[in-house]
Amino acid sequence: MLIVPVVFFSIVSGVSNLSNIATLGRIGTVSVLLYLITTCIAITLALGKGFWQVFIAVGITMWVEVARLVRGLVKSTKEEFYVKAGVVLGFSKMRVLINHILPITIGPLIIISAANFASAILMESGLGFLGIGAQPPIPTWGGMIKNHFNYLLLGKPYLTILPGLAIMSLVLSFMTLGNSLRDALDVKS
Repeated sequence: MLIVPVVFFSIVSGVSNLSNIATLGRIGTVSVLLYLITTCIAITLALGKGFWQVFIAVGITMWVEVARLVRGLVKSTKEEFYVKAGVVLGFSKMRVLINHILPITIGPLIIISAANFASAILMESGLGFLGIGAQPPIPTWGGMIKNHFNYLLLGKPYLTILPGLAIMSLVLSFMTLGNSLRDALDVKS
């Protein structure tokens, strides 16, 4: 849900040359410098343990990559000859944006969204394993691994291995889906 305003703001900042956009870059640089899971842990601990707190913490830490990618693509695409030709021909900024700039950003945006969703799943699982994610009775795969970790040595390792395989399968499926959609929606080929 957070991706819609981030993409919109990044497109606007890429199309217009606003001087205060440097602030976005500085905020993004600071967020990238901080390790994502550490930031996510800190935000979760500040907001409290729970499902929505983890949801907010993961969303706050994931916006930087999307914003930088979209802004960079828009800034580089608006310097292309076909975009400049559209402007010279008198096309409106909205028409140039929708017909020329937006199709170029769709493929990479799908890929980074799939990768971010896979990272979010791993972060939530890690927070659940550490005990600061969603609390029981809400089931999480990280919580399942944590609760059944002792069974690894007691003859029932499948109680820990199965949630780990489920996490791995879901992350792999999102990455595969993102790559397949990128190939299907590739404008350049």
